[in-house]
Amino acid sequence: MIDPGTRLILWRHGRTGFNVRHLFQGQQDVPLDEVGVAQARAAAPYLAGMNPDRIVSSPLSRARNTAAALSVLTGLPVEKDDRLTEVDVGDWAGLTLDQVGITRGHGPDPWSEDEDFRFSPTGETNAEVRERVGRALREIAWRHQGLTTVVVSHWVAIREGVQALCGPGFRTGEHPAPGNCSWTVLEPAGDDWQVRIWGARPGR
Repeated sequence: MIDPGTRLILWRHGRTGFNVRHLFQGQQDVPLDEVGVAQARAAAPYLAGMNPDRIVSSPLSRARNTAAALSVLTGLPVEKDDRLTEVDVGDWAGLTLDQVGITRGHGPDPWSEDEDFRFSPTGETNAEVRERVGRALREIAWRHQGLTTVVVSHWVAIREGVQALCGPGFRTGEHPAPGNCSWTVLEPAGDDWQVRIWGARPGR
């Protein structure tokens, strides 16, 4: 059983130009736009107020630069974990839903909890992301029990990480998708994990 004082804060990166245009980003290294930088600076004081002990980030610059806003306030270094990167969307990078032939609510949906959904013929499935991110989060929590760790990552990676730790007790598809620079808080509950805060943002 993990120390009940352990806490994971999953922080989604700030806005990018691809977010504005509704393009698949995947593991393409798309930077924050001006709004995304401002979002990170606005959210960072809220996360600093949770007294984090560590900051661990996806290697992609949109996550690392979001993490940097918190690092400036706390003095904590930003550690990198490649397993926290976004889903590999393969050939869909830079394309819209329409361009890849997907209509929301009709047929396969990348925002569903379908474990077998594959992001393009050359990309990952939800299940593969869940296994990868879930392993990273469990390892982070186990190695740093009793501490609060801010994990800076991406929408699909966070969604699947939550599913990996919380299982069927929390279905992400039944809740609004967390916006850019929102944070979700996970805490241990016995041998399992539970969501304490979902998709919070400054002023909400």
